[in-house]
Amino acid sequence: MPQLYADTGSRSPYYSPSGRIPVAIIPAAILLALAVLPGAWLYAWASVRAPWVIGCTVGLLFAAALALMVEYAVRKAKVRNPLWMGRMGILIGSSAWYAHWIAYLGIVSGLSVGQFEASPNALLNFLRIGASDLSVDSALFVGARLAELAMLLIPPYVFGKYTATE
Repeated sequence: MPQLYADTGSRSPYYSPSGRIPVAIIPAAILLALAVLPGAWLYAWASVRAPWVIGCTVGLLFAAALALMVEYAVRKAKVRNPLWMGRMGILIGSSAWYAHWIAYLGIVSGLSVGQFEASPNALLNFLRIGASDLSVDSALFVGARLAELAMLLIPPYVFGKYTATE
């Protein structure tokens, strides 16, 4: 693997990112945030309805798809700022995690996303009831959710950051 120079974050001792990002990445980031919705719903459905092996596999495929979408957007927009593209990867990963959780809670509770949007109290009440009714050991549940968050944040961050250094 080529050596990364510490002061520039790139593979060249002569290149230093300007800190600016092309305007083309803004619509790309918005489109990516919208593109995660079908995948997030599919992942939520697999988390609830499918056996855990299939749910985990769908989750890993979803994380890989997020990483590849971020890499594609960075290449097409010709962005060379690793810091901002890493941040964009985190933004896309966190929006995917949020969309997954809204879909997951909707599937589990039987409420539609519109009901959650119309009444935020419905979501809070469901969370309170769900937290008191956990059939799985709480530590295991929290650990699995944190691993899921890491699974959805790290690949888009890494692919965005290192694609921008190429």
